Amino acid sequence: RMAGTTVIVRPNRYRSGRAHLAIYNWNLKDGVQVDLSGVLEPGDRYELRAVQDIFGAAISGTCPPDGKITVPMTGWGVGKPVGWEAPAGTFPEFGAFLLERVEG
Repeated sequence: RMAGTTVIVRPNRYRSGRAHLAIYNWNLKDGVQVDLSGVLEPGDRYELRAVQDIFGAAISGTCPPDGKITVPMTGWGVGKPVGWEAPAGTFPEFGAFLLERVEG
């Protein structure tokens, strides 16, 4: 079994303020720190959604001065496909997320 944490932040080259995150959390931490300074400016408001339940609950926040946020790796849901049972989720070991800057 692997150990440690690996975070991949992939900014969208066509839409500023948007990125995909992949978090490998082999130590099964409840939260993982992510540096968003390449995507957001300090003070930008954002929404973070788990792609396993893209229409589920989102986390909203404001980018801090250092650009680092803690992404929770527990408490996320898994979407249920129509006509099927909900599949098993991958949290807290792995999470894929959509980050978007929001106006207002």
